[in-house]
Amino acid sequence: MIEFRVLSFDDAERIRQWRNMDLSNLRTPFLLTESMQEDWYRKVVSNREARARWWGVWDRRWFGDGLPPDWSVVPFVLVGYAGLENIEWENRRAEVSLLVDPTARGMNIGRAAVAELLRRAWEELNLESVHGEVYECGPVVFWERALPQQTHWATIPRTKWHGGRYYHSRVFTVVRS
Repeated sequence: MIEFRVLSFDDAERIRQWRNMDLSNLRTPFLLTESMQEDWYRKVVSNREARARWWGVWDRRWFGDGLPPDWSVVPFVLVGYAGLENIEWENRRAEVSLLVDPTARGMNIGRAAVAELLRRAWEELNLESVHGEVYECGPVVFWERALPQQTHWATIPRTKWHGGRYYHSRVFTVVRS
């Protein structure tokens, strides 16, 4: 069971390290420096006037041998971050963003985070639609599985240059039902 929590400055540095491990599915395919991440944290995450909302994704992790004696004593650890950015309050829409720790992928954390993001978009922020873009050199199958069946999809050709070639984008919109 994941939890969304406020991102701390230290969390942002860990996220920067995860992000810099794989640039293939990022819109901005360059390494972020500590200074750039600090600037993002200060201007966006910590700014209530920003047109974005970001959360740390936390999950319980057992690092001992065998099963833990009591799951309630197993600590939560940061396993990703999730956000709604480019929020257009006047149109009640936002863009989804998600990054999961590479060592925690394949554990349904991303799917749970997407569900929680959509819940917050509809129930807390009163948004009408959430959209996103995924490059065909990235986790398209993940997004197809994580989003509701009524998601609207389109393909945009040759939008991502990576590894010496162009890839298409798959864009999606989820409308509140």
